[in-house]
Amino acid sequence: MATASIRTSLPSHITPASLIQILHSHQPIIDALAPGNTASKLTSGDPAAIGTPCVYIITAPTPIGTSTYPLTITNLLDGVDTLVQPKPPVGKLEIRAKWRVAEGELREEVEIEGNFVTRRFVLPVSLYGGCRKKIKR
Repeated sequence: MATASIRTSLPSHITPASLIQILHSHQPIIDALAPGNTASKLTSGDPAAIGTPCVYIITAPTPIGTSTYPLTITNLLDGVDTLVQPKPPVGKLEIRAKWRVAEGELREEVEIEGNFVTRRFVLPVSLYGGCRKKIKR
């Protein structure tokens, strides 16, 4: 299992409460974790609830067509937990993350479970450009 921790200081114009509100809206998380998706459909859960997992089915293009897979987002008082389960052409892949807002920072704790090939591809793509680009706007 590959893990990473990233801390990003909040820009002065973004308060912790406003960032938590952005995370709880789910769309920025969906866009960051499923870049290029063509559709996302809520299949269970209440996006306004705290502690209730919301499962979205993501449709995304692949080199050989399209793929659908679940993305789960759970709102917490200080951020969100996410679970992405894409369907790579080989092996299994799961990306679990805890997104927390604390002490003027967005803290991302990420675990990637998969084979050597999928981990090497996902780590730079997901972690080094994901949600941080959305927040710095």
